[in-house]
Amino acid sequence: MPSVAAVDIGSNSVRLEVAETGQGTVASDRQVVRLGESVFQMGHVTEEALDRLCSLLTRMRQICREKNVARIRAVATAALREAENQAEFVARASAALGAPVEIISGEEEARLICLGVQVRWPNPPGRCLIVDVGGGSTELIVTENGLIEQVWSLPVGALRTNVNLDFPVRAILAHPLDLVIGTSATAAAVVSAANGLARYGRADADRLSASTAQICSLYERLLRLDLAERRQIVGIGPQRAEAIVSGTEILVHLLRQLGAPGLSYSMAGVRDGIILQLSETGKAQTPGDRCGL
Repeated sequence: MPSVAAVDIGSNSVRLEVAETGQGTVASDRQVVRLGESVFQMGHVTEEALDRLCSLLTRMRQICREKNVARIRAVATAALREAENQAEFVARASAALGAPVEIISGEEEARLICLGVQVRWPNPPGRCLIVDVGGGSTELIVTENGLIEQVWSLPVGALRTNVNLDFPVRAILAHPLDLVIGTSATAAAVVSAANGLARYGRADADRLSASTAQICSLYERLLRLDLAERRQIVGIGPQRAEAIVSGTEILVHLLRQLGAPGLSYSMAGVRDGIILQLSETGKAQTPGDRCGL
């Protein structure tokens, strides 16, 4: 049976998800590539980073072939929105994947995240704030009974916090929030670590919560540890340990400014939103109907 696939090229990592109607996810792949490190320091994706990415996308292309993928959408986010060599990136990445790669806006990224949450957590109650701390940007989405009210895409992430950490708190709190939902690997690591949940059990962390006090306590602990010690914390993987301090800092600042009691984790992400979109519309929102695999 034909499948659909989503590729999320983030500032820190690249993820593939292949899904089949009625079967759910049938294949996935993920690798840390850290495209944002070069972009945020030098303004462009380095040749070395682009080579690593293209090698990974070639592998993902083969997975899509093996899974009989009929439709695919591949998107790139924060780092590539700021890269000077966007044209080269799009050309080489598209050739390696065998499908168009598009650089999406922060607003489109937020919309796809929100769609993904709806898949994993249908109709969360009342007025919610969805927080996605990525490598290069943080998306904030306010929803009311599942419908988007407001969206912000801010240039802060786990790979860069050397900018102002002020959030649109007044606008968010114009009406009381019923729930704050965190998505992304940073939120997974923070909630897992706060609850002592092993890294391999993160699927069990879906809809698990951590209080703001727990997250603040974790942050204070992280500040006292070196990299080797952070890697020993249950719930934080070896690679995530490298950026967990800055990612947790963003969550701490936001939760404190909001006066929120805590954070609930959702496994949802951009990929889930794309899979839903492809499944419902029957076509990718990219040039052409064939993925060229």
